[in-house]
Amino acid sequence: DPTPTPTPTPVVKKFSNILPTVASGNRIASTVIRSVFASPDGKTIYAAVGNDASDNPGGLYIATKNLDGTYTFIKETFINSDLLATDVTGVTASSDGTVIYVTSDNDLTGTGRGLYAVGYGGGVFILHKSVPRNNLMSSVAVSSDLQNIAVGMYDTPALDPPPFTAATAGGLAISANGGTSYSSKVCSVMPGCSVNSVAMLSDGSIVYAAIGSPGPAVPFPATYGGTVSTCKTGGFFSVTKVAGVYNGYDTKLVTDGLVSNNAYSIAVSSDGNTVYVGTDSGLSIMYKAGGVYTFVNKTTANSALPSNIIYSIFSSADGKTAYLGTAAGLSIMTTNADSTYSFVNKAAADGLTGSIIYSVFAASDGSIYVGTEDGLFVLNP
Repeated sequence: DPTPTPTPTPVVKKFSNILPTVASGNRIASTVIRSVFASPDGKTIYAAVGNDASDNPGGLYIATKNLDGTYTFIKETFINSDLLATDVTGVTASSDGTVIYVTSDNDLTGTGRGLYAVGYGGGVFILHKSVPRNNLMSSVAVSSDLQNIAVGMYDTPALDPPPFTAATAGGLAISANGGTSYSSKVCSVMPGCSVNSVAMLSDGSIVYAAIGSPGPAVPFPATYGGTVSTCKTGGFFSVTKVAGVYNGYDTKLVTDGLVSNNAYSIAVSSDGNTVYVGTDSGLSIMYKAGGVYTFVNKTTANSALPSNIIYSIFSSADGKTAYLGTAAGLSIMTTNADSTYSFVNKAAADGLTGSIIYSVFAASDGSIYVGTEDGLFVLNP
């Protein structure tokens, strides 16, 4: 009998840290990746770098993916005569990459924090000084035509001690005119003032916010931003654009089916019919039909989630796959045809160092980008 052909050992792909080396001269001092975003073609990656626990400064990476799978990095540290904004918390960009938006959360006095935008290509980042309230910003979302901009702002009692005022409390700032002016949404219409994450439909018609609770049992690490709300409960909030004005409000709390009012992260499908809310107590999946939400909650008790603490979420366009950044690694959840849910978890054994996943983005070319306190990781298809 002929000798049987041995079965080849399957190649197991792992995440790799793609941050530039210190020797390259393109390395930012901090390795804490707070937010990551990729261009529609998957060839340009933007990574927001926050200050680390030793207060080493962050900034912004803009990386080009080369044909051989390597990456070419340039860095922005935002230190010049106009601004000082090293603790960068959020990033997004126009589809053609000509305009980039970043938010910052520096524990500094003055105007060196807030929302910055640039017409990129050697341009200078410019502070959107029309954004109201405290400028301690968590995240940013922009519509495809760049006319609608939503910015989430923290309540930060450690940095802005009582009494809290309209100038220091958090909230949601929204522009419908490309950033020329902003309106603020605060506790009078929202279930809290500490906005940890924002999302927006591509046409700008609806803005979504994940809002933290007062005195959360499991707060964000103190160095990396606030979650404490000085008013009300926290939870899910959305505002719909009606006749050109953002004033159609909706709030969802535990009493409505949300797994927890202490919401950290949010993501939405392209049609707005599937919303994912990450909290300190698990994941809420909100399905919208006929203007009404139904809830499915997933926790470590009823699923393969590696942790109930969900710091970041990315949703596929159809809402069928959610990439969940947890306190114990990455969890990729798929909604099956029979309405069951499957989980694939990735952690240190898969190349991810740093257990807390602050950011995650699945690019159109199949690459998955993950930001931790230890760097920017990629799993290529």
